Amino acid sequence: MTMFSADFSDVILWQYDKSTNLKNLISKKQEFYNDNVDEFFSDWYNDVFNLDTANYFGLIIWSLILGCTEYIELTSKIGQKAFGFGLYHKNFHESNFALSHYIYNLSTEALRKVLKAQMYNFNSNGSLYDINKVLNVIYPEHNPYATYDKNTNVLTYHFPIPLDEEDMNIVMFSNMFPTPIGVKRSIKNGTIEEK
Repeated sequence: MTMFSADFSDVILWQYDKSTNLKNLISKKQEFYNDNVDEFFSDWYNDVFNLDTANYFGLIIWSLILGCTEYIELTSKIGQKAFGFGLYHKNFHESNFALSHYIYNLSTEALRKVLKAQMYNFNSNGSLYDINKVLNVIYPEHNPYATYDKNTNVLTYHFPIPLDEEDMNIVMFSNMFPTPIGVKRSIKNGTIEEK
């Protein structure tokens, strides 16, 4: 029996135990339920409800519920390299070739990470402990951690094992991880630091 299965033979009272027509009717209902309803709810749970296994359609539903978008807006400002050469699209002479505003559609796995972070943020008190917990749930393979420097008022997200380009864009341009009001944010990806 699966999580959504039901046994309709339990509903037959002992007085009707020898009724073949009723038993046939109930067995046909059981077959229909097993073939259609049970599979539907199992698929719905895996494809929509469970954030770890949801497909893109399910993630879009989650994004509506959590108030996220399936894209991030990349901006091109002095000091932010949005397009160019090499790691993180850095360009010659600290300039950029990007438009002033660019929409980047997230992949399924990237959207899943943003949604998980948003769900944790709704249940977080914003403490350094909670931020580190979320970092390790979302990016466990990168050994991330956050530190706060009281002297400079900077919250730094450290990723000792560097993030790839998509994950770096997510961390830089989405509100994936909370930063308290009035606190500057810095991201250290491997040996490269982005502000």
